[in-house]
Amino acid sequence: MPGGLVFSLAGALRPGKMHVYTMRSMMKVLYCTVGGSHQPLLETIDFHSPDHIVFVCSDDDPASGTSGTHKLIEGPGYVCRSSYNSPPDLPNIPTQLGLSQDAYRVIRVAADSPAHILEKLLPELRQDAAHSPVVADYTGGTKSMSAALMMAAVQTDNVTLSLVTGTRAQHTRVQDGDEAVSKIDTTQVRAFWWLDLVEQAWSRYAYDDAVRILKNTGSSAPFLRQLLQLSRGYAAWDRADYAEAYRRLYATPTLVEGKLMGTIALLKKEGLDVYTEACCIYDLYLAALRRAKNGQYDVATLQLYRAFEWIAQWTLYYHHDKIETGKVKKEIVEKYKDLVHENHKGLYVMGSYQAWLLIERLDGPLAPLARATKTSRLTLSEIRNDSMLAHGTTPVSRAQFSQMRTYFEDTILPDFVQVAFKGKVQSKQLPNEFPSNLELTFSLQMPPKKQKAD
Repeated sequence: MPGGLVFSLAGALRPGKMHVYTMRSMMKVLYCTVGGSHQPLLETIDFHSPDHIVFVCSDDDPASGTSGTHKLIEGPGYVCRSSYNSPPDLPNIPTQLGLSQDAYRVIRVAADSPAHILEKLLPELRQDAAHSPVVADYTGGTKSMSAALMMAAVQTDNVTLSLVTGTRAQHTRVQDGDEAVSKIDTTQVRAFWWLDLVEQAWSRYAYDDAVRILKNTGSSAPFLRQLLQLSRGYAAWDRADYAEAYRRLYATPTLVEGKLMGTIALLKKEGLDVYTEACCIYDLYLAALRRAKNGQYDVATLQLYRAFEWIAQWTLYYHHDKIETGKVKKEIVEKYKDLVHENHKGLYVMGSYQAWLLIERLDGPLAPLARATKTSRLTLSEIRNDSMLAHGTTPVSRAQFSQMRTYFEDTILPDFVQVAFKGKVQSKQLPNEFPSNLELTFSLQMPPKKQKAD
């Protein structure tokens, strides 16, 4: 038929009332869980004016012999009650509404098996939502049926949640005739659903993962915007993009601990000095611990070894007349020929091992450390060199990184901290929990109810 298939919802909600809808390419589909009362179904169908209805019903229970709620849709004769205490005196719902067979379908589910219900609902819901707007009314049925439909809805785009509410007599059930339909903000429900994933990402310092999740929530809740800003800031910090991190975190300063804000303000400065560069080295050490938390032991090993190497370079530059390991001065070359070599660019350079030997010979603030660790620090080089990201063929194990970390923290780090920070480090690890003063709340305002035509 040109213009679409026409069917009617006739003789339905009240005497003399008839609904006529046209099914088009973008028809509205209503999913509703079916319980023991037909009144909430009539109310939600009247409110939403669907083009197609999917009744989610409980199947018969063979163990107890109890009939499922599918009888309210498919049962012959009188199967619905006009009042709570009356015997069945009304026909099934499609008959009351005058529905043609192609205007609805029934999905039978096990009444108390959420996993089974979700398994049956999710594919059909997603298929319908891919082509049409869908409303999911989870009022009726068992708790498992309602929970499964809500779970399916919040995992599917283009679905709106709906609930029939009303006055409850003595806190038991909504009285017939008192029902009212409320639309539920699915983006808010989905946001809370995803919030747990964001929290998990933060717990392992995976801020980029948190950003990707938060960008897809579709919610404008203030705390989600704040979390997105924080996640972007800490993601930038995690990759040592200090200027970007400062810009992001400065937008939400009350949610950033004071010491962290002070540290990032220092790290983002243009140009390095003895203190700022020492802070960068310590930050690299903290970054290695974050990678290890994620099980990225090869990356963590390279970062920790780089911090060890950088301490030597920092010492030679700031405590020994600006000696650079990548461009050794002529007088140093002449005096310590055994520690330098000429590279392909014609520059004299020295590696990490030679840099520490030079520190030992120059008798500066870290010379005692260099002498005391002359042999033992080779362990760091061996673990790093065996990494598949360096010169080896196998990944670094957790035990190997733990050995490297313990040695670095017990042997190298304390002396460096004493020289660089007089024993008191201001830098802190990035947070792996949400700020305690972040208000995880949504507005309680509901969308306005649809006005029915007279």
